[in-house]
Amino acid sequence: MKKSKKILLIILTTLILGLSIGTFVIKADSGFDSDWDSGSDWDSGSDWDSGSDWDWGSDSSSSNSGGSALGALVFMVIFVVIIMILIKQDNINKNKLALSRTDNEEALNNIKQEIPDFDKQKFLDDTYELFKNVQISWMDFKYDDLRSYLTDELFNSYNMQLETLEKKKQKNIMTDFKLINNTISDFYKTENEYVIKTILTVAFYDYLVNKDDVVIRGNNYRKITMEYELTFVKSIKETDNKCPNCNSVLPKKHSNYCNYCGSRIVSNNYDWILSKKTALKQR
Repeated sequence: MKKSKKILLIILTTLILGLSIGTFVIKADSGFDSDWDSGSDWDSGSDWDSGSDWDWGSDSSSSNSGGSALGALVFMVIFVVIIMILIKQDNINKNKLALSRTDNEEALNNIKQEIPDFDKQKFLDDTYELFKNVQISWMDFKYDDLRSYLTDELFNSYNMQLETLEKKKQKNIMTDFKLINNTISDFYKTENEYVIKTILTVAFYDYLVNKDDVVIRGNNYRKITMEYELTFVKSIKETDNKCPNCNSVLPKKHSNYCNYCGSRIVSNNYDWILSKKTALKQR
């Protein structure tokens, strides 16, 4: 009898926690773009008293109560299994939807007119690597690397958020990236820059650890899948990429300092860098 009650309590607690996942979230990912569930904050045993408040009937009906508890247990297990199957199928359907995305042909035609030697596949490959480098640099607190991949505005935003993580002695772990889909969605130009937007869908592990490497948010055994809109910019002019102090050729990647003399540079970016990252969906 007591064993049946304990089993049912465990199942009910698990079910309540499972339904709660997704309701309480905290931002994660470089720039805090994805959502961690707060399941780790729940204490599944703190408020439950298996013997004090539940009335399971008199001793004379213990066998019937045991049968009812067993029936409830079977129902709960079936219910949880069905929910897990539905969630898995929903994720499969969403991944199929992501894979069905295609490039914006009008945007591609406009790019070809403005940049005749544009190589779409190389651009997508290079910018996906840039995206991963941003995530890894964020994870490892590599400020100088981040600066080379981002516009000043985005870098300043990330810089403040990373400083907060460091003060808390926390680290955002992101590993094992798997590309699902990557397409070009838009293109335009300003007076000084070309702008290309992409829709990127990627799966990876994303969780937060404390100074003792204990996971305190998210989890390290289940990947999340994120869909982003990424905005990349590149300078139209490429004739003044020399340091005004020592006349050395500057690297194509955006940099605020000359690699040769250390002078601070206020210049255009000569290769594609990330200016905005927006999380569209998470699953």
